[in-house]
Amino acid sequence: SNKIKGTKFLQQNYVNQKDEELDRAAKVHTSDKIAKLNIDRFSS
Repeated sequence: SNKIKGTKFLQQNYVNQKDEELDRAAKVHTSDKIAKLNIDRFSS
C-alpha cells in the first residue's frame, strides 16, 4: 500500500506542478498583453 500512496503523491505533485506552470504562463501572457496595449497607447 505504501507504493500506491507514493505514486498517488507523485501524481498529485505532478498535477500541482502543471497547474503552477499554466498559471505562470497565463500571468506572463497577461502582463505581455498589457505591455503591448501600453505600447500601442503611447505610440499613437
